[in-house]
Amino acid sequence: MRRGTVLIPALVAVLAAPAAHGEIYRYVDESGTVVYTDKPRPGAEKVELPGISVYRGGVPRAASAPAGGRKETARDSAPAYEAVRIVSPANDQAFWSAAGEVVVQVETQPELRVKAGHRLRLYMDGRPIEGLLETTAVRLRNVARGTHTLRAEVVDGAGRVLAESEPVTFHLHRPSVLRPKPP
Repeated sequence: MRRGTVLIPALVAVLAAPAAHGEIYRYVDESGTVVYTDKPRPGAEKVELPGISVYRGGVPRAASAPAGGRKETARDSAPAYEAVRIVSPANDQAFWSAAGEVVVQVETQPELRVKAGHRLRLYMDGRPIEGLLETTAVRLRNVARGTHTLRAEVVDGAGRVLAESEPVTFHLHRPSVLRPKPP
């Protein structure tokens, strides 16, 4: 190991261990290597660590605000959906369809609350498609060949965005309507 190299794996192991809640010490050994440990020793300095950061997954991504100000959403009071995701087509999936048909399947947690007036809005390549849906599955017809991006939103009866999926990209192969000219 080079002189002065920080032992990152050792630091990660120390921080990940239960002892990480105790004290951490740093010293430079005889070869000039920086060492982190939970055991005090002469010449070691105590390392002050910030508090533990916690990330809670499954929270829907925030809706973008329009240029004029903040976009009002029903999430301002309490999240209605823990997750919204497009399960079909899979991200970066490529497939053939001569008719240009694409089956889109969206999963929401909890299930889509149709009785509460919640609907699903799909976007393909940034444009809304199919109007508001009361179902989480739809068959798109005559989709042009090429690469497309899908995104789904759950909206309430007033059209406010309750939750939004991450975008999914898919690639549709379909026969060309152009035929090569004979020589």
